[in-house]
Order: sequence, then C-alpha cells, then structure tokens
Amino acid sequence: MEKPWGREIWYAHTVDYAGKVLLVSAGKRLSLQKHEIKEETLYLLSGKVILTYGDKTYEWEPGEAVHIPTGTIHRFEAVEDSVLLEVST
Repeated sequence: MEKPWGREIWYAHTVDYAGKVLLVSAGKRLSLQKHEIKEETLYLLSGKVILTYGDKTYEWEPGEAVHIPTGTIHRFEAVEDSVLLEVST
C-alpha cells in the first residue's frame, strides 16, 4: 500500500496482531501518533530514523527495537531510506 512517506506491506493480519514492513523514504516522516488501543513493537532493519517517543527524540540505528505502549506519542522520520518491521495489536 503506497503512503505519502513510502510504502506499507502487511505480512500478517489476525484477530490478535498485525505484522507490517514499513519502507520509509529519506526525508519523509509518519504522522505524530498516539493509539488508544493499539500497542506496537518495531525493529529497525536498515537505514537511520529519528524516533519521537513521548517528549524525547532519539537517533534510531539498525538492529534496535522499540516497544510503544498504548497511549504513547510517537513518530518515525527517516534520515536515510529505512525499513522498519512492525508487529502490533
């Protein structure tokens, strides 16, 4: 599925969880989000991303994972073309 920031590929979709590959183009970012129900864990497979998590920002490097509990404000901004793996409820 094409997105303004790149592309999203769903590889799993069940009643309990979803799995996605997020291809985020350099210089693009996802919207600032906070989920009322959904909980996410993401792994940065490749690239470099600026991660907004709550009121802080971090440089996110390949091989690192982040867990985003329900109600946490977050955003991903690609410094380089990046591939993120997401599993969410």
